[in-house]
Amino acid sequence: MERREAHHGLEARRNGVVGHAGLLTARHGDVMSMETREAVIFPSDEFACVIASWPSSTYSVSQAPAVMLGDGLWFIPRPYCDIVGDPGARVGSRFDPHVVEGFSILATRERGSGRKGELNDQVLAVLDCVLLQGLFYISELLFAHEREPDGVPRTEALPRPLLLNHARSAIVTEQTARTAFQMSKRYLRVSPKRGAFVIEPVKFRRLWAGLFSLKRGMRELVLTRRIHDCVQAIEALLWLKQGEGKPVFTARAKELTTGTAATLKSLETAWRVRCADEHMEPAKQEVARVRRIWELVWKMEGFAMQSYVRLLSDNKLLKHFKSDPTIGSFWSVMTPNDRRRLWGSGIDIDSLRWLRRPHGGWELGRR
Repeated sequence: MERREAHHGLEARRNGVVGHAGLLTARHGDVMSMETREAVIFPSDEFACVIASWPSSTYSVSQAPAVMLGDGLWFIPRPYCDIVGDPGARVGSRFDPHVVEGFSILATRERGSGRKGELNDQVLAVLDCVLLQGLFYISELLFAHEREPDGVPRTEALPRPLLLNHARSAIVTEQTARTAFQMSKRYLRVSPKRGAFVIEPVKFRRLWAGLFSLKRGMRELVLTRRIHDCVQAIEALLWLKQGEGKPVFTARAKELTTGTAATLKSLETAWRVRCADEHMEPAKQEVARVRRIWELVWKMEGFAMQSYVRLLSDNKLLKHFKSDPTIGSFWSVMTPNDRRRLWGSGIDIDSLRWLRRPHGGWELGRR
């Protein structure tokens, strides 16, 4: 029996299939009589992979199977990807798999079968769409790919989002990855063409500028600057003309939220912080209480992130933000009732608040 199993394992390797954790992996759609397939990198493949990791809470390696998202993309619930043909070789976190946990997003295809750099764009788009769905604690974020002409894997660090409260980190699940994959198709439509200088994007100019501000804000340590970036991300969706300020911002932003008195107060305060930071002036009253400024950061991040998730999840809504004329029509031609039907229920930025913890810190909780 042992010899037969060894023989099958040898034949599998000769035929471009590898045994991993007791499971056989099919290559390029080959059908194997196995319930689970693993995502791996073959020597003849082009690949790109992003790896996110954080300290493990269980000190064990996840045995959950990789999930095929589509178009040659995989979600792997571990912070590494195995390389076939080189025993023990992998790309991923430099730490022992037992002391870190995380996930990887892997794209593979046969060499020379598509546009150069396409796989890089795909995995980075899926990553960005994962990060838009929640505030995740990530201690290390890597991008692994191969560089021509040698094809040797290269790994480089990516800037990671910075979480204010690690105890309230969201969890990246299979559903998070599936949603991100669907969003990424629209994300790539919104993104400017890579690899070429342009004065500014022609389509989705405001949307891309808002996404850029939001991603920058999620990596910012200075809280007033972080609020400024998040407010700019929201502002990109509101079609403010030059010279229009707080009244137009708060009125239009209020339409996209539940519109409570507390929401309006938060929006007004955030606008004042944004203006102070833009003109390099101290936001004295707004940052006088640490509790208030942290709560404001969380609310503006949540508002901006949920807004862009909606846009990237709905083609019908997205088309209204394609250009200045379409955004202008959304705000100046459509009635408030029509906008609400298209936008959906208002985003509840008041559902989160900071609670006092016994040891004196701050913890995010729900009312």
